[in-house]
Amino acid sequence: MCALLRQRIQTQNLNPNAPMLMNKKRFLLLTCAVAFCFVAKAQSSSIVAMEYWIDQNITNKQTFASVPLEINISDLSPGFHNISVRSQDNTGMWSGVTTRLFVIARPTTIANSITNMEYWFDGKISEFQAFTKNVAEINIEALSPGFHSISVRSKDDTGLWSSVQTKYFIIPRIVETATITHYCYWFDENKENTTIQASTNPINLLEVNLSGLSYYTEHTLYLAVCDSKGTYSSVLEEIFIIEPITTNVSNASQEEVQNADWYSLDGKKLDSRPTEKGIYIRNGKKIIVR
Repeated sequence: MCALLRQRIQTQNLNPNAPMLMNKKRFLLLTCAVAFCFVAKAQSSSIVAMEYWIDQNITNKQTFASVPLEINISDLSPGFHNISVRSQDNTGMWSGVTTRLFVIARPTTIANSITNMEYWFDGKISEFQAFTKNVAEINIEALSPGFHSISVRSKDDTGLWSSVQTKYFIIPRIVETATITHYCYWFDENKENTTIQASTNPINLLEVNLSGLSYYTEHTLYLAVCDSKGTYSSVLEEIFIIEPITTNVSNASQEEVQNADWYSLDGKKLDSRPTEKGIYIRNGKKIIVR
């Protein structure tokens, strides 16, 4: 039919519909009166057993024989809790379970120092690492390149943990430095006659074998380089003309050669046609004089 449970704290007068707020060092006073009615015959009954449990943990129920009852709650953590009570009559029938909420306030002790500090990466709190200094050198060699987070919290001498502070950072990918190991080049679409030259220095047209290439004709040098990782560059193209030092070649235009403006590779204008081997510029074209 009905079961009435009343809970109170000495020196406290609380709203019965609100959670009870209590100091952890105090005791919970429990007063209970249970009445039963029976569908069958009207008969007198009496309570033969009473029990209670905390936070729905019925497997850890405790029996008591009389009310009011003083319950030690010093082992409970600060925060919301509940207590459930039921009673049994001499016919073996149990009453309905009555449950009330109560709150254990956090201690008001002022913290004086930090006793523990710990951090973890990428939300993996089970892999936390403790540290003792405010400025700590943290090894991140085990982390892969990419986006990561680090979370930190501390505990004071009252046993309370701070809120978790999380920051984000990026570990850049390490790009291996490559060096040029060799060149390959060919002339005038004649790729089957490719020359491979092992060198770490840039190709010099004056040092390249130009035998078999005609004078006064445009030629194209095709050049690619290979690095220490085995990667080839895109093919570079260089157009040039070969001319001899002397101009007594029958098919050369003497007037054009003698009267044209000549420049060095750094853009300096020459007084006349060069008489030394080298690479020059004439009429916007690269000329190899040899």
